[in-house]
Amino acid sequence: MLETIEQTRIFELETIIETGLKTFVDVGNALAEIRDRKLYRDGYKTFEDYCRDRWEFSKQRAYQLMNAAGVIGVLEKSTIVDFYPRAEIKRDGKFRETGNLYIETAEKSHPDKYEFIPSGIMRQDNSWLFVIGDEKTIYIFSTKYLRMLVSRYRKVEKPTSRGVLMPIQEADKYCIRKIDISPLTPFST
Repeated sequence: MLETIEQTRIFELETIIETGLKTFVDVGNALAEIRDRKLYRDGYKTFEDYCRDRWEFSKQRAYQLMNAAGVIGVLEKSTIVDFYPRAEIKRDGKFRETGNLYIETAEKSHPDKYEFIPSGIMRQDNSWLFVIGDEKTIYIFSTKYLRMLVSRYRKVEKPTSRGVLMPIQEADKYCIRKIDISPLTPFST
């Protein structure tokens, strides 16, 4: 059972998430606090159960939101702070082991749906930066330039997304900026 102060706090955090599907940074930070303080424990056994049952999204989606909020936190401390509102942000936690960045081009709105919609670098909005990485390294690309490069790379289809694999050596060559995050930089995982 949650203590009164914790019940108050989870109510505040869930309010942020409900109204905050307005801003993924607030949502990501709220989810991280709920996970870190285990505020989901009044009614849910695990953080994954909480995400699925309360918000109808996967644990992976929650981690995408939390990591995107972490990336924004890093960007706010960098010299490119003015750019991030027009950025598409993705997390790729496997690029070190695969040697490739997964550059998403389309996604399904739900795993049970058949059709893919443009996303990532093909998303039809005013995003002109594509930010991808993990807790240790962030790559920043021009979305327009990546669209021109995408045909060079091997296409991949996952159950909920489509994209291409960009070798790390190519990412190093074509990115606008690569940010290596020191171990002392606070970053929620």
